[in-house]
This record gives sequence, C-alpha cells and structure tokens, in this order.
Amino acid sequence: MEHTAGSSFASNPIYFDPENSIILTIEGGCNAVASTMDGLAMLSRKYAHKIHFMSKINHNELLT
Repeated sequence: MEHTAGSSFASNPIYFDPENSIILTIEGGCNAVASTMDGLAMLSRKYAHKIHFMSKINHNELLT
C-alpha cells in the first residue's frame, strides 16, 4: 500500500498520519508499505520487523 496525500485521503484525514497507514496495511494483509523516507524513519523501530518498507523518492503529485 502506498501512503500518499490529499488526493487519496481527503475524505479520511486520519490516514494523513503514516502510522495509521502502516496499521491499515498490516491489518489488510498487505506485504509492504510505501511512504516518504521521513514517514518510514519515524516508525521504523516500531514496525520494520512487521512489514516491508519501500521508500518513495518523491511524491507523485510533485512529479511532472
């Protein structure tokens, strides 16, 4: 699952928090979560042993 921004989570603002996205990913049975390096770094000690992390280089809305 990819943690993204407003285009995906505007109707569910709690998922702007990367931790909520990681919890949803684990509970949903997914095998990896993709997010920004900052979001993953904040939560790596708590969740890296539970799910694979994929670091995004740039947010998709900023790429042209």
